Amino acid sequence: MGIRQILALVAGVLLRPARFWQEVMTEGKLEEGNPMREYAVAVIAVMQLFKFPVIAEPRPAMLFAIFSFVLDIAALYLLCGLFGASSFGRKRKKERNELRAMVPVFALTPFWLSEPLFFADIWGLFAVSAAVLYVLLLSAQGLMSVPLDPVQPGSARGLWLVGVSGVVMMLVFMLQRAVIHFIIFST
Repeated sequence: MGIRQILALVAGVLLRPARFWQEVMTEGKLEEGNPMREYAVAVIAVMQLFKFPVIAEPRPAMLFAIFSFVLDIAALYLLCGLFGASSFGRKRKKERNELRAMVPVFALTPFWLSEPLFFADIWGLFAVSAAVLYVLLLSAQGLMSVPLDPVQPGSARGLWLVGVSGVVMMLVFMLQRAVIHFIIFST
């Protein structure tokens, strides 16, 4: 996946989420390739690079970038697994579970884009709060657009999955802020 495609996907997710989810889920826009590896890992890695000028020291910047990258990928895998296995006793279809597991790959984009702002005290908190709210909205829209088994708005399954997404993102934020305060700014 090239840079133009990644930027087009980011713009689609952030600016036209309803149309984006329709294209991805029903029209099979991303049939080829692995969106987790080609899109999510690329966006996470680029956002780690934006943290280097903020930290301004190579060693702590590299350690923090590695920590943040691993934490973001772990959260992504956790959420993809939960979303993919969320049939809750229903007859599972592999295609439907794969589509549902793809929801966090794109829905977490606002959170990843807000990561360089974690260094700003109160503004960082506002940025991450707005990003997490947008992640919740994108997750709900993505779950509602899964063909053959859309999650109804307000259903227990949808609220549980969206709530878990919010909790995981806030835990990632708190862990990264703790590392920022105790390791980077304490030196």
